[in-house]
This record gives sequence, structure tokens and C-alpha cells, in this order.
Amino acid sequence: MKRQEIGSKTKKKRLGKIYPPDTYVFMLVVHRKHKDEKSGITYQVATSANCGYPIVTSEKTSNIFTLSWKEIIKLAVAAGINRPCKTKGYFD
Repeated sequence: MKRQEIGSKTKKKRLGKIYPPDTYVFMLVVHRKHKDEKSGITYQVATSANCGYPIVTSEKTSNIFTLSWKEIIKLAVAAGINRPCKTKGYFD
């Protein structure tokens, strides 16, 4: 299973962690199910009960993906959060 990668071609940082289905994770479900239109795979979206980290569970494999707040900040910086915004609002 491929993980999200950011950075240059010479130095890539893998973000998040994937756990096997038998891993015990105490979580609060925030979005019961989301079906990916392209693949048809359904996912459950939750947050960890202790730190609020985002958690995604695949119904296909039952694998669990987590992402820390530090990793979310890295994604935001890589996406350009510190550059001027070219859109007018959320729905643009």
C-alpha cells in the first residue's frame, strides 16, 4: 500500500502511518462512510479520542491510517498555505 509522499524527487517524506486491521484504536467516528467515486471503495473517517488525530479506515482492507498534527502542518505548507491565496472563498 503506497503512502502519501511530499518533497523533491531526491528526498521524499512519507506521511502518516498504516496499521493492520487487528490494531486497537479508540476513536470517535465523525463521518460514518465516504465512498470514493473513482474506486468504489468506502472509507470511515474518525478522530482519535485522545489527541483528535484524523483516522481513516478502509472497508476493503480494514487497514487504519493515521496522520499527526505535525504531518498535517507539513502538508499545508507543501500545499502553499504560506503563499498568497488566489481563490475568493471556500466555494470558489
